[in-house]
Amino acid sequence: MKNSNYKIVVLTALVLLTQSCSVVGYFSSKKEVTGDYVMELKPVDKKGHYDMSINVIQGIASFENGWFTAQTSAEKYLLINYLNEKGESEFNFRLDVNSHGQDLSLEQISENTLYLYTTVGHFDKKESSGIIRMVVELPEKVNLKRDMSQVTVKIDKTVHLNLINATPTLSEDKQHFAIRSNNSIVVDTKENVLANNLSKAMRFDIDEDQLKDENGKVMWFQGIAMKDGKVYCLTGNSTIGSVKKIYTYTTEGVLLDKKRIEKDELAKQLSEKIEPEGLTFVNDDLYYTIMIKDKTGGNRKFLFKV
Repeated sequence: MKNSNYKIVVLTALVLLTQSCSVVGYFSSKKEVTGDYVMELKPVDKKGHYDMSINVIQGIASFENGWFTAQTSAEKYLLINYLNEKGESEFNFRLDVNSHGQDLSLEQISENTLYLYTTVGHFDKKESSGIIRMVVELPEKVNLKRDMSQVTVKIDKTVHLNLINATPTLSEDKQHFAIRSNNSIVVDTKENVLANNLSKAMRFDIDEDQLKDENGKVMWFQGIAMKDGKVYCLTGNSTIGSVKKIYTYTTEGVLLDKKRIEKDELAKQLSEKIEPEGLTFVNDDLYYTIMIKDKTGGNRKFLFKV
């Protein structure tokens, strides 16, 4: 009887420990997680008068030792953050523009000037959308470091592409755009896209299998990246038990590779949802973010490497 009671106490303690463990600890220790956990991301909106945690990161792009992120802010603004190597916000700024912030691409123009590209216009509606380009002015380096709190961001160019749900990515060589439009991908040179001339663009449909989960439920398009003539597409909804997918295509639409992101055990124990968002390359490594709604009802944001 004494041994039985001891076992009950031990098992209870283990259950409580499992329930109280942090998401970070779970990510870093569980075999069910496909891909490598990097860190938790903590964007902020200092001008916001609402719970920032309800929003999710829609786009992410690396710069130096940190990350620029984009997301909607109360569905009224485009919110840009710069997060350091610990995932902490060193800069945040609202742009008064109708943008979902998905996806985000970065182009360095000079030592202290960048372009950021993302979607602009109505999203998830049957209305046209396009690309917005922001110019980012960086402070000078002092002792090899920048004071990123002194960054400035402003809208530089808006291109109305007449595409539904336009989700753009700039290729790693900065020469082409791949743009999701509804359930298709449009690929053209940067020059043509910024001139709003898609008359010679290549177009192909996303594979039907990528747009549905194993139960036939619709999968949302969540991110796009382009490197070495290949287009990487991320799909997945927030439903627990629904597999998330990264498929790789040629620019002509030939399906080259299929990857699955499976975190069911994690989601069942720690969250009410698990949603992928955004794709970006750092050298040869592909990164994506995962949003998890924790017990407080807010979305926590995490970075993974494929």
